Amino acid sequence: MGKIDSSKVKKMVNKLSSLDNELSRLVAGKKKAEQDIRNTASKVTIPITDETLDATLLVRQLNTYRKEQELLVNVARIYEESHSIIEENVPRTKALMGGLSSLFSSAKDKELAAEAYEKLSQLEQGDYASEAEELLAEYKRKHSFSAGSPWEDFRANSAAYYSLLDSIKEDKADVSAKNTKTTYISDELMTSIESVELHLEGLHANLRRYQFFGTQYIIHQKNVLLGDEMGLGKTMQALAAFTHLASEGADHFLVVCPLSVVVNWTREIEKFTDLNVIEIYSKGRDEEMQQWVREGGVGITTFETLNKVPVPEGTAIDMMVVDEAHYVKNPKAQRTQSVMGAISNAERVLFMTGTPLENKVSEMVFLVSLLQQDVADRLTEDTKQYKKTIAPVYLRRVKEDVLKELPPLIEKEEWGNMNSKELEFYKAAILENNFMAARQLSWHIGDMSQSTKAERLMEICDEMISSGRKIIVFSFFKNTLNTVAEMLGERCAGIIDGSVSSEDRQKIIDKYSSDETGDVLVCQVQAAGVGLNIQAASVIVFCEPQLKPSIETQAIARAYRMGQTETVMVHRLLIRSSIDERIMDILKEKAMLFQNYADDSLVGDMNMEALGESAGEIIDSKKLMEEEAKRMAADY
Repeated sequence: MGKIDSSKVKKMVNKLSSLDNELSRLVAGKKKAEQDIRNTASKVTIPITDETLDATLLVRQLNTYRKEQELLVNVARIYEESHSIIEENVPRTKALMGGLSSLFSSAKDKELAAEAYEKLSQLEQGDYASEAEELLAEYKRKHSFSAGSPWEDFRANSAAYYSLLDSIKEDKADVSAKNTKTTYISDELMTSIESVELHLEGLHANLRRYQFFGTQYIIHQKNVLLGDEMGLGKTMQALAAFTHLASEGADHFLVVCPLSVVVNWTREIEKFTDLNVIEIYSKGRDEEMQQWVREGGVGITTFETLNKVPVPEGTAIDMMVVDEAHYVKNPKAQRTQSVMGAISNAERVLFMTGTPLENKVSEMVFLVSLLQQDVADRLTEDTKQYKKTIAPVYLRRVKEDVLKELPPLIEKEEWGNMNSKELEFYKAAILENNFMAARQLSWHIGDMSQSTKAERLMEICDEMISSGRKIIVFSFFKNTLNTVAEMLGERCAGIIDGSVSSEDRQKIIDKYSSDETGDVLVCQVQAAGVGLNIQAASVIVFCEPQLKPSIETQAIARAYRMGQTETVMVHRLLIRSSIDERIMDILKEKAMLFQNYADDSLVGDMNMEALGESAGEIIDSKKLMEEEAKRMAADY
């Protein structure tokens, strides 16, 4: 190497040292900001509802940190990669600086100085200097204007704020059984799961601590059933698993879901990851499937499409997600067979459902058998240790345990008495053995001014709208939806039923969430009760009781989920001395079954199948109508 210009050495050293110092300052500032947030959070009651001084300070701190977070993550990365090189080699270049340092340097010192200069030159001439300068310039731009009040942004994005706070308040590693209600996992397995090191650089979101653990569980156990209660972000845990596996070279992911949630999956993937998305369900589904096979990324298909366009033989799926996995509980159904065929090509399988058990325990055992047959075999042999046996394949958390910031959920049964007009129609339905007509009690009498349920619905809407709340009205029946929409007039933000495409459903919800007008969304429960996020609403009304508790639970979870800041009110419109009463009794029996086996209690000496049968696979409408006819004959 020829003689090195000392002025050039000084210029380079000054530049690199300055950049390193600036990056170091930002890294230290990030740590201080996190500590400040922790300190402030210790003084604030969660959920944050009032604009106290401490609450305002915390929201402002989170607002600032949230805007800078991705930038500071990159700052920390580039600082970590470069700091030791600069720290080690800058002092060694003194022998090349000229003056006395150079004059009294030995040949060995000058040789080491030349080597140090070469390393620093490579750093300067590579990506480091330009990237560091860009990051520092971006940081200055973010601080060149006032952020204003952060409360509006907090209320619009509260889920993101609470997730960020959750990730800062405590170490992500603190996700043990006591915090995630996974006490049935053995200590040995828990330790092994928590040792999984996740690589989530490709995920543009903060995971809650329970979500971080859930992702570790998914990666470690490979084939699992994630049964988190609706509204806890199962999709985000799936995306975290995708990004982790993608960082390790995986490139083919498949999501199988109901048509109604395809758009939501696409949006979430595009918003929170850099993964390519290919929807496979339209008229060009054959070509779309082939495109996914060629290009990789995340293929999103429906149960119906998978029946017609199976994954080509020999296609390796790095991870397959089955959303609303209770759709494949029947081993004889075609969609179950199609999913089973795709599973045979999958390295990892994740079933996701908040209701793994809707009717019989055997349904849940079947789902487990598709994932880990050896666990399913032990479940049928011994029910005494059901929760402990199923722990390696089934993980469930509920809102009350992990979302401390959620506002209250208030459920109210609105019982009314039949008037003479309603009784006339109801008797006719019973005599004709017309179960569906009996369920529509109070909605099919023609003159809505004489409808007990309609009168109470309008009272609820008037009261809640005057309080600034948005409402969702659910019914199973299309004619009821049309009647409600007609009654509401301009206050109806739209109807979502099975005839509305998934894209149009999302457009209606987006407009409903952002508009000040259109206070009531009218929805068919089976069309809008799954997979949609409608946190703008805080009042839910059911026009009639549904036939499974899971249907109502899923519908409520559209609004009562992460991001909800208002107390959620649920009103069930019911008529005394009618079929409504018996349906409500059966729903409570079914809810108890779910509580015993799929929620959070350890079952002792119980026969699973006996309990499953006692609740009934579905409501026996014929038997119910016979009982109601006898009661009516006795009463009238």
